[in-house]
Amino acid sequence: MKAVAVAGFMAIIPLPSAAIASKTVTLGETLGNNEKAIRAVLVSRGYVVSEIEPEHGKLEAEVILDGQEMEIVIDALSGRVLEMELDTDGYRDQKDHD
Repeated sequence: MKAVAVAGFMAIIPLPSAAIASKTVTLGETLGNNEKAIRAVLVSRGYVVSEIEPEHGKLEAEVILDGQEMEIVIDALSGRVLEMELDTDGYRDQKDHD
């Protein structure tokens, strides 16, 4: 937060930080259908992209966000996020089952 002096009194004004400004990816969202487009969207949202590789008609992105490693599976034709998997023990995977 930043304190701002205005005409003899103090006001606390919350300013957005980079962490607040980042938007996480969600299931069903369209990211793009090629590595360059997907990488651009992920990086713009604060993800560190380790690799993106094709796998059986899908693109699998290995990423890190806020220190948490995860895999995002994207349909290679539509660019839609199909699955998101955190790399932690005991975490249930998220899958889009429509």
